[in-house]
Amino acid sequence: AKLAYDSEADDLSEKVRGDILGQIVHKVMDRIGRIAPGGILESSSFDEEVSHILFDLRISDEQQRASYSKTAREHVLRFLNSDLAALVLTSIESHSEYSLQAMMETGYTLFGIIDRLYRDPSGTWTILDYKTERTTDPARQRAGRVRYEFQLCFYAYLVHLLRPSEPSINAILFYTETGEQVPFTFDSQSFERLKMEVTSLIREIRDVESVRDLKEIPRNT
Repeated sequence: AKLAYDSEADDLSEKVRGDILGQIVHKVMDRIGRIAPGGILESSSFDEEVSHILFDLRISDEQQRASYSKTAREHVLRFLNSDLAALVLTSIESHSEYSLQAMMETGYTLFGIIDRLYRDPSGTWTILDYKTERTTDPARQRAGRVRYEFQLCFYAYLVHLLRPSEPSINAILFYTETGEQVPFTFDSQSFERLKMEVTSLIREIRDVESVRDLKEIPRNT
């Protein structure tokens, strides 16, 4: 999933940069139904897809290509071997790389792209967001999840604006490096808090639109 200026942590090896790996895995997961029909990865389809992606990313070094392909395969298989994969791939209603645009009561327009939006077995709309990053630092893990919770609540709010009759929206962070799943549920109270926060952020942005020097802009920690 994407927000403006959002990027995943780059703490992998020199041969496998986290930002590029994230792009590869997200693009492959967007086509998961074609390269893994029935939830079983077809090696030839995977290799062909990754080859096209690496070409688009202008990665020509054979050693790098092999490293990215091998690592991406491990990440994708981690998802396919999870209990979540069957739910997602058999969902009657499922959308990948789903663009959403909605207008708030204030008139502000919000936009986001969700990795995958699907209905779970209970009929609840669920947002699935893939993260390829890895870190063993507990402080960084907590900080990352706080940031991602805001991101997921933002997407859930977009779904809510377009489908206001839905009482709640679920979301799942799936870490493709470890297979860990972090679930969230967002309801009307979550959306009210988010509305206030988003409105405040937009006002802060508009307040500095005419700033003469970037040094005058307060950094958003």
